[in-house]
Amino acid sequence: MGNVILKYDVDAMLDSFSLTDDEKNILLEKIFLSPLWKDADRGYGFRDVLFHETVKEFSEKLRKVFYALCAVYDFELRFMPLNDGISELIADLKAAGYNVYLLSNVGLGFHLLKEKCPVFSQFDGFYISCDHGYIKPEKEAYETFFSMFSLSPEKCLFIDDSPENISGSEMAGMAAILYDMRKESVDILRNKLSKKNILN
Repeated sequence: MGNVILKYDVDAMLDSFSLTDDEKNILLEKIFLSPLWKDADRGYGFRDVLFHETVKEFSEKLRKVFYALCAVYDFELRFMPLNDGISELIADLKAAGYNVYLLSNVGLGFHLLKEKCPVFSQFDGFYISCDHGYIKPEKEAYETFFSMFSLSPEKCLFIDDSPENISGSEMAGMAAILYDMRKESVDILRNKLSKKNILN
């Protein structure tokens, strides 16, 4: 989902607040790069609960920024805007007879976001890491996904912005395309699909 369907840019998120470089680095190190961030994606709890003890050590300003982020992260599109043209691409894939699934590392708030964002109504199914406890690139994430929808890996194509997740997909027997909307337009993704004889 991140940087394929929706833009996930931590620096841009933090730049929406008036932070010094030191303050940004504290949030990056203590929040976004913390193992607790992945624990949230595994469904162990909401981010504000998991980081409760951590943010006690923050300044009042940083506590307010953290809770402001928690109020919208995973829930709203304000910090994760939709990729221009991605809805049309998904519609074209569907019209060509393909099923489209979401295989994403994301927290419990996604279940609210899914209802608010029309693009997700186009999907045939969802593997959401917080519902299953496995996150990409762990092999169990891909294997659970295949099992859920009775899919053969060799008949699937995975699109992701992370080289590690791409490697995990290929190790699981599923071909993959590396694509990052922060660097590439949807037209470039269409071209990559065309090279695999999809949407010619």
